[in-house]
Amino acid sequence: MNNNKILVIPAAAYNEIYEQFIPEIFKLNDFGRMNIINNMLDLPLDDFNKIYIVVNKKIDDIYHIKNMLEIQLNNESFVDKTHVIVVNETRNVVDTILQTVNQIPYSRYGLFIKDADASFNIAELNNENTVYTYKLEDVIEINPSNKSYVSTTSDDVVLNIIEKRVISSEFCAGGYYFNDINKFIDLCECVKEYDKLYISNVIYYDILRNGEMYRTEQVLKFSE
Repeated sequence: MNNNKILVIPAAAYNEIYEQFIPEIFKLNDFGRMNIINNMLDLPLDDFNKIYIVVNKKIDDIYHIKNMLEIQLNNESFVDKTHVIVVNETRNVVDTILQTVNQIPYSRYGLFIKDADASFNIAELNNENTVYTYKLEDVIEINPSNKSYVSTTSDDVVLNIIEKRVISSEFCAGGYYFNDINKFIDLCECVKEYDKLYISNVIYYDILRNGEMYRTEQVLKFSE
């Protein structure tokens, strides 16, 4: 099991509307902090060796997001280990991760992938392959149609994980941990031909093809 961990926050999705309006995650909150940074703060950031925020080049060309982020990060205690990566337009989040790891030294690490627009609290990271989840009944306001849902055994081992189909009340809060980044990259290479691809698809492929075990762990709070 890997005690060295990197955090990757992919924010490289592109939409034509972003040519007129800056994406919500790059706007400033009431305290003057960019939303994408604010959404990181409930994670145990000291547990990560490196942190990578991944930005789409088209959006960066319009709004100079990389420069804005680096200015903002100068005010944060974790600035020295945080890097902003700019990638070309990607087909999906898996393609984004693959483009990211091509730019960084990664071979010794476990990989934590976090959705840019979700905020959730984790007290402590573990070293197992983990899908971080929350319960529908515990959320006051949520868009259930854009979530991945998980069914598990009684001891929280993932049986099924599927995108945008409610198979249980347990949904992914936007955090996924893979204890071997090299294996994750190999999995991505196996399925990368598909355009519509989510992290949940990679996990389910690994469960079905390789019998790999993933557990769920509920986050302490969740918002988006």
